[in-house]
Amino acid sequence: MKALLLGCATFLAGFTAASGRAEIIVPVEIAHGNAIARATINGVPLKLVIDLGGLGSLSLKPDAIARTKAVPLPATISQTDALGHTSERRMFNVSRLELGNARFRDTVAHEAGGHVANAPGDGLIGRDFLKQFVVVFDYPSRVVTLYSRQERKAADGACTGDPVPTIPDPDGIIVSMAVSDHGPMTMLWDTGATYSFVKAKVAAERHLPIRDETYTTKRFALGARDFGPLELVALDMKEPANVDGYIGYNFFASHVVCVDALGPQVTVRVR
Repeated sequence: MKALLLGCATFLAGFTAASGRAEIIVPVEIAHGNAIARATINGVPLKLVIDLGGLGSLSLKPDAIARTKAVPLPATISQTDALGHTSERRMFNVSRLELGNARFRDTVAHEAGGHVANAPGDGLIGRDFLKQFVVVFDYPSRVVTLYSRQERKAADGACTGDPVPTIPDPDGIIVSMAVSDHGPMTMLWDTGATYSFVKAKVAAERHLPIRDETYTTKRFALGARDFGPLELVALDMKEPANVDGYIGYNFFASHVVCVDALGPQVTVRVR
């Protein structure tokens, strides 16, 4: 999604591991196609969606902002959602975030809008937070693991599987080229997507065979491996403009996906 930060940068100031472990272990539950983690903000327990495609570092619903007493910042964020709707959102500072076995200080958050306002839980952990780590999404085991830059060796050991090339993107989203039964498709990796999608406009332009609003491709090749078949729901999504669809829950549910944004370029491995 497009974003414009006014007057303040979105950042993660620092963290400490509470258990002495190198990695950050985040148990998750799966609800409505989302991975949801239990977290604590300023001492208040919350549930947050782990959203690889989500805007910013941390997005909170208004009720969660009030309960956690997050401190307002003199800045706003302009957010364009997947349907093309743009809105201004207030920004806040969260002095203490506890997630898994780690504590984070001074995380910039913004008020939830668009699909986040209707998502389960109290908000989401977004891509600016996640891309500071190597992140292993293991939905079958109900856990998301984060490795810092200092834990590169441990991260390399965890990120086994087939390499999937990524396409550089100015907005920081994670994008790969997939090959379907009807040719190549530019796909966004999005753990916030409750299913895998193809844009309705793309489906119409390419004359994809849609049955019950769904395109089923027997072939879904990423890198050198075919991960098909895969169902993609045809939806009237407009953003991001440079992608044809989303890789969502029905893919993550049966694979372990490692997203490494710490190297010279983003890499993805799937097993």
